[in-house]
Amino acid sequence: MAEVSPRAPAPPARAGHRAAAARATGRRSAWLPAAWRPWLGVAAIALPLAILLGLQLRTLARLQETSVVAQRSQLKTYAKAVVNGVEEHYRAKADGTLRVPAAWLVARDAAALGAHFARGDASGVSHWFALSFAQPPAEAMLLFDAAGRPLASAPPQLARAVRVAAAPWRVVAEDGDRLDAPPPPVVGEQDPGVRVLFRPILDGDGRVAGAAGLVVDEAFLRETFVPARIAAERVRLPPEMHDTLHARLRPRDGAEAAASGGAPSEGVEMPMRFVLSDLALAVDAPTITPEQWARRSLLLNLFLTLAAAGLLAAAIVAALRNAARATRLSRMKTEFVSNVSHELRTPLSSIRVFGELLGGGRVTEAAKVREYGRFIEGESRRLTQLVANILDFSRIESGQKAYRFEKVDLRDVVEETLAGFAVRFEHEGLRVRVRAPEEPLPPAWADPSAVSQVLTNLLDNALKYAREGGEIEVRLGGDDEAVVLAVADRGPGIPPEEQERIFDQFYRVGSGLVHDARGSGLGLAIVKHVVEAHRGSVTVRSERGAGTTFVTRWPIRDV
Repeated sequence: MAEVSPRAPAPPARAGHRAAAARATGRRSAWLPAAWRPWLGVAAIALPLAILLGLQLRTLARLQETSVVAQRSQLKTYAKAVVNGVEEHYRAKADGTLRVPAAWLVARDAAALGAHFARGDASGVSHWFALSFAQPPAEAMLLFDAAGRPLASAPPQLARAVRVAAAPWRVVAEDGDRLDAPPPPVVGEQDPGVRVLFRPILDGDGRVAGAAGLVVDEAFLRETFVPARIAAERVRLPPEMHDTLHARLRPRDGAEAAASGGAPSEGVEMPMRFVLSDLALAVDAPTITPEQWARRSLLLNLFLTLAAAGLLAAAIVAALRNAARATRLSRMKTEFVSNVSHELRTPLSSIRVFGELLGGGRVTEAAKVREYGRFIEGESRRLTQLVANILDFSRIESGQKAYRFEKVDLRDVVEETLAGFAVRFEHEGLRVRVRAPEEPLPPAWADPSAVSQVLTNLLDNALKYAREGGEIEVRLGGDDEAVVLAVADRGPGIPPEEQERIFDQFYRVGSGLVHDARGSGLGLAIVKHVVEAHRGSVTVRSERGAGTTFVTRWPIRDV
């Protein structure tokens, strides 16, 4: 272990240096406590977003209600179109094919009637029929198949259903009542097994001569025509409803038990108005009701709104953080310029004073001349180191900093660097203790000038914060992987919450005596970069009032 304890009387020009270095910078007072400022920023972001989300939720809730009404309206329009299609299909037959001359009925001209029915549209028709109320006999029924071919006899159920449906008009014919206009088509569904549609036919005097009609082919209507209309009218609905839409005929009282394999629908029901009047067209979406569809839309819109709000909040937070960072960097750079100006001015002033004393011949003693010369040399080294830090920082920022690696004995680097600090140690009244093992240390694989720069910055940092008359300790050690170089002071220490940030560029500890010392704010940032560029590490251990120790590790490599 070696010990260096240089001492020298303080030069006259140094009298005000420590007072200037210890001058507190002070903090600007603010109208709002610093702890509240982040919350103010959060409130500035959260309040508008909360209002926006509230309005959006209110709008989405209304949209949900409107969506339910709109979807039900769409389903009703769709169901009405299908039902109207069925009605129009049979009204067209009633207005066309069922208009026959009264003379054919009076004469019971089966050939003419058959030919007429054969020319009509037979889709949805199982039989054609003609009734004659002329005397005698009181009533005669001619029956034809869908193709218009006469049939010799009518099935009893069919004949009974036709006669029951036409009975009121037979009574009118028997009473000899005259009508001013042809009556509309009549639907007879007294027997659900045989549904008939017929038109009363008037003779020239306005009396009912008979009726021409058809028997509805219900199987065709259920299995072919209605499904075709259901498919054709889907174009009236939004595409997203096509896959879940389900439409079917069922009893109007809803007693049909889950014909489609599910619970009763929550969709809409449209009664069949012209034929099949005991049935209704039920339209729904078994997998999703209008309420569920609207709720799903609400949740989707809510998710998108929250996502957009989150992105907006993140963007605002990022912008505020960037603005705060830019403001902080600007303030730190301003402080950096101020501190560097002071750091330059102090040694330059000292060099100027000592130079004037020597140049003016006012100092003639050889010992004083040597002392002042050493002081000028020491301050020059200090200036050189400050300029070197600024230039190295510029190279580091631009990625142009390069190193020349070789085997380095850190003992030699420590001795050479400490020699350059001897005058400053004397002036500050500090002792420097070097602790190193007796056995030789393995060489580190490093750039010697870079190691010297790191040690210089650590010593300069220790000088700023060491107490007058105190001690700075430089330690050397190592293991199988690295050589350890540490610098310890007995200064005020660094608060735990700030120890991770002291290696940031321009950052200076902002509380207590630590903040009072001047500095460029680049030294420790350069230390960290240099050590990590050598694949080493730098750590700090510090306690309030007990001093600070910086430990660097320099890897050992074979050439």
